[in-house]
Amino acid sequence: MFLAALCFVCVLGTSLSDAAAPEPCATPKQWEGKAWFLDEFGIARSVYMSYDGVNKRTRSSIKTLNGREEGKIVETILLFEENKFYFVFHDKEVCVITKALFDFKPAGVPADAVFTNSNIRGLGSNSVKTNTFVKSYEIESPGHHHGHTHLWFGSFTDDSCVPVLETIYEGDLLADDSLHYIQLDVIRYSDMTAGIASDKVFDPPDICTKNATIANNTKAIDGVFQWHRFMYI
Repeated sequence: MFLAALCFVCVLGTSLSDAAAPEPCATPKQWEGKAWFLDEFGIARSVYMSYDGVNKRTRSSIKTLNGREEGKIVETILLFEENKFYFVFHDKEVCVITKALFDFKPAGVPADAVFTNSNIRGLGSNSVKTNTFVKSYEIESPGHHHGHTHLWFGSFTDDSCVPVLETIYEGDLLADDSLHYIQLDVIRYSDMTAGIASDKVFDPPDICTKNATIANNTKAIDGVFQWHRFMYI
């Protein structure tokens, strides 16, 4: 995820016969960067995320860009080794604390994903080669539609496995037993940097000691998990 935003994209397909198919890969172990996230309802969010695969923790600052909650900012701090998730709702000045609601999975391409194609994004010296993978899955987790087949597509840079684009589709079973897929979520990454600038980003804010709610389920944080769907795959 170290790819700066591309203002002009030119995509050129690469034949599978040109080289051996790329293997699933893991992102760098620590990084920070921006993302743009669009959900199934057309709600867009900007995200600034810190990922620490060494210590199994993430922090995301999520700002809603449109809709009835435009301007709303939610901060999530997921500390897997401490078995604690923090969800900070700045508009309400409330911090919801839960146990870890799912297991940590290293960022990157799932080991059982299948390579589909390579592309050149950009132009000339400003171009980068990306590899796209696909995975079909069904999972029971917060924020998911249950009982449906999902498809995940992920495009990552060829040289360092930096995520560029991830998309999730949901399959609906039609009357003729065929599957019709609809797009659920899209996330585009930009302005990525290696490492963590400061470990303090993983410290829960003061509000989590002054006005905290302990939750045993996801009802108090409905909607927040849409951004975290990509962590269950």
